[in-house]
Amino acid sequence: MEDIEINQLPKCVHCGTQENLGKYETPEGVSLLCQDCAAELNKKVETYKEQKNHFVSGFFASLLGAIAGSVLWIALGMINFYASFAGYAIAFAAFWAYSKAGGKLTKAGVVINIVTVIVGILFAEYTGLVLAIWRANPGYSFIEYVAYINSILFLPEFLKSECINFVLGILFAFLGCHNIIRNNMTTAKKMENFWIKKID
Repeated sequence: MEDIEINQLPKCVHCGTQENLGKYETPEGVSLLCQDCAAELNKKVETYKEQKNHFVSGFFASLLGAIAGSVLWIALGMINFYASFAGYAIAFAAFWAYSKAGGKLTKAGVVINIVTVIVGILFAEYTGLVLAIWRANPGYSFIEYVAYINSILFLPEFLKSECINFVLGILFAFLGCHNIIRNNMTTAKKMENFWIKKID
């Protein structure tokens, strides 16, 4: 009986403490928070607002990260294997590099990363084609392989023959990237619009 009464006492929705409580309003509604949790949320809001957005360096870092992350994709493609975690690796590397270079997590920042992830996927697909031609016809220079791929890349016959592989690759890339992009976009929207105010 005593345990039930204790559990029914008001408590902080974040940490569960029953001390120093107050009502606070946020975009999500009115919540019961302790002073420490409210102060921590306030600090996060202020830190986010004051954070400088180095989106240019973030863009280039994200691009390099996506290309680095595509190595796994290329390696799996050489054995004709597709997996969503290869797409996840590209997206993870892009967002991680963007953050490390000072890119701020905003909606625009997420869009920047989506662009670099797409570039990373296309780079992986293109490099995979070059390597496939090299394995089938060794003995030429890298420049010659690239020139050959460029000459046939948009031919209807080539597009038709590679269509299934390309579609499968994009499908698995989407499956791998979807969650990390969606989660970052959700976080960016929340941070951009978040505020907290104590209700007296």
